Amino acid sequence: MTDKSPANKLRYYIVIFYILSIGSLYAINEQNQIYNNYYKTSLAKLKESRNNSDYESALYYCNLLDLLSAELNDKELILKSKVTRFYTYRKFMKRDLALETALTIYELNKQLEGFKKCTSFYSIVSYLSQFMLDIGNHTKSLEYLHDYKKSSCYQNFASHNDLDYKIAQILITTNQPDSAKQIMTSYLAKVKSARDTIALISALNQSGLIFRQLNDYKSSITFYNKAIELIELTNYKNALKPVILGNIGDCYFELKNMILLHIF
Repeated sequence: MTDKSPANKLRYYIVIFYILSIGSLYAINEQNQIYNNYYKTSLAKLKESRNNSDYESALYYCNLLDLLSAELNDKELILKSKVTRFYTYRKFMKRDLALETALTIYELNKQLEGFKKCTSFYSIVSYLSQFMLDIGNHTKSLEYLHDYKKSSCYQNFASHNDLDYKIAQILITTNQPDSAKQIMTSYLAKVKSARDTIALISALNQSGLIFRQLNDYKSSITFYNKAIELIELTNYKNALKPVILGNIGDCYFELKNMILLHIF
């Protein structure tokens, strides 16, 4: 005799609900896997279209990536799709569209701290900062760069090895030489404490460039020489060595030291 008590009826419905839920989850997972594979294929096709300078096809795949990432409701993929669209617009010199997309990504990056890709984020920040410089808005340009410094990405030197240098250059342009020196001195100290030799070589070279712009040629030469010493000691960034040697020569030229100029 079948037990039709309320308790057994409840167990029966729970089992049925569980079976249906498992089937539904399986179907969703299958669908998501299809979408993910389609996303990867579309991304490869987009890169191919960009390499072939086919704007219409590239734009088609940009739209497709947006649709797929939205369908998957994947925040990281949504952000990645926007960044891919930004690079596409830049590739095809669509400046207004690139700017609009960069602004959208910038706001998304601030909201999605955990999904941020530092290198991509810095590309966006640099683009917006440079755009503001081009139209003469130094304040807004600095604001974008300082916002990046406040983010968690700032500790990743490899993603932004010219950030402080760019800030210092703007400060020089806006007649703030002491602030420019302070920025580079602080950055050098931070890189030294992190014991990042490659970043330190770049920072020393950039410090040389900044002090040279301020006509402090002796300090500039000191920074350049320290960079050369590190390159020779570690064998890192060898391609930078002839550039730095040329910069040293320019400094001696400015100092009117023609004898030392011939050495370099």
